[in-house]
Amino acid sequence: MRYAELLKRLAHLDKNYKVKVIGKTKFNRKIFAVEKIVDKSFSTAIFISSIHARENITSDLVFEMIEKNLFDKIDKFNLSFVVMANPDGIEIQSGNLQSFSKRHQKKFLKMNGGKTDFSMWKANAFGVDLNNNFDANWGTNVHSVEPSSQGFVGKKPFNERETKAIAKYTKKINPFITISYHTKGEEIYFNFFQEKQEFLRYEKIAKRFQESTGYMIRNVEKSSSGGYKDWCVSKLKIPALTIEVGNDNLSHPIEKENLSEIFEKNKSIAFDLMFAYNEFEKSRWNMSYNEKFMKKAMSLAKKAYEADEVPVGAVIVKDGEILASAFNKRESSFDATAHAEILAIRKACKKLGDFRLLGAEMYVTLEPCVMCTGAILNSRIENVYFGAYISNGSISAEELSKRSELNHKTNFFGGYLEKENSDLVSSYFKEKRKK
Repeated sequence: MRYAELLKRLAHLDKNYKVKVIGKTKFNRKIFAVEKIVDKSFSTAIFISSIHARENITSDLVFEMIEKNLFDKIDKFNLSFVVMANPDGIEIQSGNLQSFSKRHQKKFLKMNGGKTDFSMWKANAFGVDLNNNFDANWGTNVHSVEPSSQGFVGKKPFNERETKAIAKYTKKINPFITISYHTKGEEIYFNFFQEKQEFLRYEKIAKRFQESTGYMIRNVEKSSSGGYKDWCVSKLKIPALTIEVGNDNLSHPIEKENLSEIFEKNKSIAFDLMFAYNEFEKSRWNMSYNEKFMKKAMSLAKKAYEADEVPVGAVIVKDGEILASAFNKRESSFDATAHAEILAIRKACKKLGDFRLLGAEMYVTLEPCVMCTGAILNSRIENVYFGAYISNGSISAEELSKRSELNHKTNFFGGYLEKENSDLVSSYFKEKRKK
């Protein structure tokens, strides 16, 4: 799809879809978002297509989805489609150079290695590969050091109008998921250095898309950088999928004659989004649930602070109810084992009349030490949610759990209210150093 065709199709959209201009290129082409607003208070899923010029069949794909009413039954969330993220690049890729000045045409030829065939062009009109221009490990995988038809990451993150516009729009919308359509390979990428709990949730969503499309999940974490998906995952902390459509045997650019086959493999997208939305709702509830108990642990940590103890508090929960709680009492009890976690475990075991705390969860303000991790594993606690990470170079609780030869494995999830918990510990030791 070229820009002129895009304008025609936008003019004939169903009345349920609204067109918004989210930015303009330096050559004054508009970057459009097509929105389906069910309710302004609802969350939104964002689609990005044609961020690489030679992958413009992805614009045809999203229009096919819209025009074939795939999303008609969605009533729990909104949709937004950035239908052509790189319109200048697409004009170059399609050979429509007459819309640019002679001076720019010469620049394009140079960036294309002197070749007059522009069909493999990926970049925008300034030779920046837009999907490498987002602020996510930007510049760590440089393929070209100067403007080029592909591979140049730009002079700095977001130095192009297109990426600025997309980032600003995404932040404003605050989506519950983003889908970036690319070609080719029939692959799905979802991970980018997430925390464990985020990785597991995003993987679950990616597997759902894998089941419906038949595309394989791939891990390109170490070779990826500066991508829109990478930025959404690392900076916005939201699930983001890059979906490569089109069989690997096809050649770039994929021709429209292959669109029907691609559409068939992606036609369950509405159901996949519903699944992702339900996961989002569950995680939102879990976040509130986890925060409630972490704040209780923090109140105990503050009591420890007031008692001149290292400020750590722990709460053990089962079936949504607090089973036991405690804070550090090493100094006052003259007991090296009187850590908050140990004291809470003792109370919980005594209350249940069993050393096995099966199905229980612990909320603790600081990552458990080696001793406490051993007690947690031996008490069979199912999940541990901790606030601040230990920064003294000791082995992590998660690594200890992995290495243990016990039949039981505890899941450790870190970073809950991390700053607040970290600040509390830092303040305590600053005061100690002053004395």
